Amino acid sequence: MNAQSVLDAIGLGELVARDVLAVQLMVLAATVAAFVISLALAVVASRSARRAGRARADAETFLRSAQDIVVEARQISAHIDRATARSATVEPIAPVRVSARETTPEAAIAIDRGDAPADRALGAAAEAASVPKRLLRFRRR
Repeated sequence: MNAQSVLDAIGLGELVARDVLAVQLMVLAATVAAFVISLALAVVASRSARRAGRARADAETFLRSAQDIVVEARQISAHIDRATARSATVEPIAPVRVSARETTPEAAIAIDRGDAPADRALGAAAEAASVPKRLLRFRRR
């Protein structure tokens, strides 16, 4: 079977015999169309490859951020565990409630401890200030 018999079978045998140039132009047009379609598909493929590259870069950035957050969460949980381990060994101090009319020795100690820094700060302020000492004595009372 040669090409002429195939063309005769599909009805193009007479066309080939009459006008060889027209057949060659049709083959050229089909080739050009296939080439243009392949170029269009190549452009679409390159655009999608570029977008996929950007998406991958974004995904890697998000992955790094998530890994950083996980590391920070682990550090914070370890810090919390260490803090709770330290506080578990120390016994909590019960609050001392004192009414206005009565006092307890524990409350007196707590009050005395609380006054010491205030007295030191007032003494330092008295030394540093240029205010006469009589006014400071009046303020202490």
